[in-house]
Amino acid sequence: MVNNNPYSLEFYITVNLQDDPKKFEKWVRDNYPEKLKRHNIFLNALLSFNLMTFIDETMVDLVLVEEGGGPLFLWIEKYLLESNNPQYKPMKPEQSRVFISHSSKDKDLIVNPINAYLQAQGIATWLDSYEIDYVTCPLQTGPSGV
Repeated sequence: MVNNNPYSLEFYITVNLQDDPKKFEKWVRDNYPEKLKRHNIFLNALLSFNLMTFIDETMVDLVLVEEGGGPLFLWIEKYLLESNNPQYKPMKPEQSRVFISHSSKDKDLIVNPINAYLQAQGIATWLDSYEIDYVTCPLQTGPSGV
């Protein structure tokens, strides 16, 4: 299955087993323990993907070419797409690199200017006033910042 949406390129190999999957799962676990994944994929999710059925291994070689592209993929490798078309780079929030712990007395004179400076330098920060809602328990969101 291929999601050719340039904002969210994805590629999955799905195996639909007619019989008991335990034998196949054991084979994968024994031979490729890091590859075993079991996801519930529903039909409505499949309809938004480009799908192709492979009858044998020669079909796989025809479709899954090393340099990307091919009949199943509308786009080349993701890193080439992003370098040639930077507008397709996903906009994701940066992981906080700095956790700012402070006294409320220091907030206006020290903490806010330091936070503004770090953000201007492109350094993502975790600061309670931006990360914790009034309705959120600080004990739940604080550890995620650390």
